[in-house]
Amino acid sequence: KEHGASISDKLTTYLRSGAATPVPLTSEEENSKDRIMRELRSGRINDAFQCALSASNLGLVIYTCESAAPYDIFATTPCPLTQPVLLSLISQLSGNLDKNFDLKMKYLEEAVLNLDTAHTMTADHIPNVLGALIQRLRVAEGLSTDARKSRTIRMLIMAASSLLT
Repeated sequence: KEHGASISDKLTTYLRSGAATPVPLTSEEENSKDRIMRELRSGRINDAFQCALSASNLGLVIYTCESAAPYDIFATTPCPLTQPVLLSLISQLSGNLDKNFDLKMKYLEEAVLNLDTAHTMTADHIPNVLGALIQRLRVAEGLSTDARKSRTIRMLIMAASSLLT
């Protein structure tokens, strides 16, 4: 519960700040990577993602996504990632969609599909988080010359838009 409140507070602060992702010192990043791997090996998926997301370092988030198995994570019912972690994951992964496109899109698709609109905190943040996601996806779609990527983007826009109505 305490971890959920912590990430929820950080998500709110992050969303309000509109700040770019800061890059921490290398030793901090290495310590975080070690902790993330320990959490993943121990099956504490949510804790691993929370560690990466709390660092506000997109590189750590990508590292965690690459180290985890998205199909295993999202095939589990209920989803092992909490609603605040899913929202934060969507917020952080939706920046700079050019890099790591396939990985980001897989996680974004799954995170959007696992949002629970009945969850009060989730419902409060969905308009801002998904609104920003859709806006970034439309920009990426406009720049894309790859038909496969454009289709993937359109599908995610449709899924995210359906949660806004």
